[in-house]
Amino acid sequence: LLKVKAVITLGEQSLDTTLWVTDKGEILKTSQPLGLETYRTTKAAATNLATIGEVDLLRSTIVKPTNPKRQRGSPAEIATDLSSARRTVYLARLKEGNPAKSFSNCQSQQLESMDEHSARLTITAIRPDVPEKLTSKSVEPLSHDLLPTSYIQSDDAEIIQMANSVAAEEKDAWKIACSLEKFVDETITEKNFGSALATAAEVARTKSGDCTEHSVLLAALCRARKIPARVAFGLIYSEHLGGFAYHMWTEVWIKDRWIPMDATLGRGGIGCDHIKLGDSNLKGSESLAAMASVAQVLNQLELEILEIE
Repeated sequence: LLKVKAVITLGEQSLDTTLWVTDKGEILKTSQPLGLETYRTTKAAATNLATIGEVDLLRSTIVKPTNPKRQRGSPAEIATDLSSARRTVYLARLKEGNPAKSFSNCQSQQLESMDEHSARLTITAIRPDVPEKLTSKSVEPLSHDLLPTSYIQSDDAEIIQMANSVAAEEKDAWKIACSLEKFVDETITEKNFGSALATAAEVARTKSGDCTEHSVLLAALCRARKIPARVAFGLIYSEHLGGFAYHMWTEVWIKDRWIPMDATLGRGGIGCDHIKLGDSNLKGSESLAAMASVAQVLNQLELEILEIE
């Protein structure tokens, strides 16, 4: 077979793929960035679960953190500590690649490169007035952080009706955002992985989905109430899984800062249990390409918890 190295370019991200091809151009094997290998075979072999077993991509990509100061900390204790922390410091290592090129450097997450394969991440829990002064300025909202897009249809009639039904008389943007965050958590009653990334209008009608559906619906509702919003993606610590799982949440612009919110939790903001890879206003295909950074760290990432305050 001919071994072919292929590079897929998505915006500023690139994904390396290896193909094994016959002389007729048929691809018999593919090695993909997500740590997966696919093979061309018969339908009988592909559907024989007794032979191949079952694959759980979520569990296979969990990142188990280490913490020299609390090696015996249970997942429940770690989850409580991280979600309630004001500040947490992590050491991120990649087997291949540079974390400085994969992780976000923003107001809620400061990145310090240690060497070509490791970086120190300092995550701060942010609210409108906490901390009072931020260590860095943030990029102010763009027009498409407030306008409707093909995924975040803030001009959809049902989205508008939903948005105006929550905290209708409230004027404070942060209080509105918190009410909408809780509303989304309670409204999406069927929590499932049935869709990779449904649009906000679809979610408003089906009231089902996982973290991606929660995040786009919250973003749409906030934009409908004139609050700039975008989605963020990265990892969240899961007590149930005992490690960090890949996740999507929402960020809203309040006063002078982007504040992370998570409608799968509905807590009025988040602590330091979310590690951010990037963000997107989901305008067109280019913004979806930003999520390719997830593929850069899958099955490569090691995390160490250095400090929890």
